Amino acid sequence: MSKHRILAAIAILAIGGVLLAALYPRTVILDLIAERARTARVKVETVSIGGTRLPAIVVGKRKRVSIEAVPVFPGAILTVSIGVREDVWDLDGDGVLFQIFAKEGDERTFLFSRYIDPKSRPEHRRWITVDIPLAEKLQVGYGLPSRVGLVLKTSAGFRGNKRNDAAVWANLKVEKPGLSWPSFLRKRPPNVLLLSLDTLRADHVGAFGYHRNTTPSIDRIASGGIRFSRAYAPANHTLESHMSVLTGLYPIAHGVRPGSGKRREIGVAPLSANRVTLAETLQARGYVTGGFAYDCVWLNRKHGFGQGFEEYVVSRRDSAAMNDHEIFPWLDAHYNEPFFLFVHYYDIHSDWEKLPYDAPDRFKSKYQKSYSGTFDGCGGGVCATRYLMRLDTKDRPFAEPELAYVRSLYDAGVEATDFQVGRLVDKLEALGVLDDTLVVVMSDHGEEFRDHGRFIHSQIYEEIVRVPLIFRWPSVIGAMGESLDPVALVDVMPTILDLLGIAPEAPIQGRSLYPYIRNRVIPPTPIYLVGRGLDGVVQWPWKLIVQGKGGSSLYNLEEDPNETVDKSEVHPRKFRELRRMLLTWKNDTSRFQEGQRSAESVVEPSEKDLDRLEALGYGS
Repeated sequence: MSKHRILAAIAILAIGGVLLAALYPRTVILDLIAERARTARVKVETVSIGGTRLPAIVVGKRKRVSIEAVPVFPGAILTVSIGVREDVWDLDGDGVLFQIFAKEGDERTFLFSRYIDPKSRPEHRRWITVDIPLAEKLQVGYGLPSRVGLVLKTSAGFRGNKRNDAAVWANLKVEKPGLSWPSFLRKRPPNVLLLSLDTLRADHVGAFGYHRNTTPSIDRIASGGIRFSRAYAPANHTLESHMSVLTGLYPIAHGVRPGSGKRREIGVAPLSANRVTLAETLQARGYVTGGFAYDCVWLNRKHGFGQGFEEYVVSRRDSAAMNDHEIFPWLDAHYNEPFFLFVHYYDIHSDWEKLPYDAPDRFKSKYQKSYSGTFDGCGGGVCATRYLMRLDTKDRPFAEPELAYVRSLYDAGVEATDFQVGRLVDKLEALGVLDDTLVVVMSDHGEEFRDHGRFIHSQIYEEIVRVPLIFRWPSVIGAMGESLDPVALVDVMPTILDLLGIAPEAPIQGRSLYPYIRNRVIPPTPIYLVGRGLDGVVQWPWKLIVQGKGGSSLYNLEEDPNETVDKSEVHPRKFRELRRMLLTWKNDTSRFQEGQRSAESVVEPSEKDLDRLEALGYGS
């Protein structure tokens, strides 16, 4: 068949699709406002927003509206328009979070979430209409229709405001889909791979200037995209940092933090159902979502990490086994539909058995050749991570040859993990989806080798909170090289969404880095650091560290990148300015978290979990 005939056939199919869609439109099955609002005992009145008048449910002082016996049948779509009344657009405060849940008995299913802020976002000064694939989300197959309850919920943003009282719901309808364009004529959205390499220091990656060839696969990804050389983790631990990445919120705001480091008080409050994760946002846009994490106790479902993932697997497998038995089979099943894949490799992290870092022999042997000492990872009856931590608590010296050996063992783990990164990228390429996938590579925190007197990652110096961050998507980003603008991991979620053309559905603290990708300009903004007993703020080139009873210190990172000279006495005005900035930010952010965390919701780890956490350096 000639080229012209093929094009003509496609044109005929396209025209036919348009005609069918016009002849067989969507059908309203039930207008919930007209037929069910009265039984829900809510106020309905005509509301004008942006010049359009609609009958609407006015929330008023009620923050929750329940509607019973909503029919759900194969293909059912729930349509809703949301908005904030015009008379409160210019009042102080933040926006409103709209959420919808389905209720079947005691079970609730998340359906929808969107954050509306008409004061700061002009595009929100109108009705915003969305379609929710009700049958798909509730997994309703063919057969008799079922009935569910709907819960419409609104809540304020970061600070109390009056806009929540002026939130309105309109056009709430259950519809039957009509015929639409053939699927092959619709443009498929890009896939997203979010790859977290736990404990990877930025300065041990070739693309970020490391002298050893530890990361050829990561370097290949970086060469085809953009790398942010001044990217900061919001915390120095796995739990808090990862939840910040998946919510766009700092740890104080998302609230998923352990108690004190004492063994019996390390319980964690899970993520509040009011928080909307990256996985939930993409799932609501039709993405199939899968997450695969190493079982380090922290990244499990009970803490909220499974929120929004259709499949979320936590296992004790290393990265090689995760690829073979979990990730690759999942990709084989889902590569032909838009997917969001979250992968967490843990191999670089300090070990708990004998050597403090224990990579497979094929990688470890090349680094062991240069060491002729007797250090075997143990001392005083303890080994691995526990031994390094005992050196810290006892303030014992560690000879330079042994220190260099420990660094080499760490690098062996980096190289082993990089090899599996390469296998994952090759898999995407073999499936034909690599260039249609937005790839994001990051780490949750770095690692210290006595850079500032300690091992592991209990402090918030640069070697611990400066992490690699890479974005690759050839058709949009291209090979842009290096950015020296300071950024934070809370920026990952809004950047991914912005690249996909999706607005965040809930309040976030991060900002999109897409403006830099477009025109290389990012307005400077403070970056906050939250440790356990530590706080900090980076306002480049200045960095403040507040260490509780240990005092505070100020560094100029341009002049002193290794943070060796405290400038707080030389620059007292800057010192006081950053302290005030940090305190104000903590107070404002704490208000955002108020009411989200309760003693009843705290998840207490088992005895086995506590032993494992101690072996990995968490708690004492």
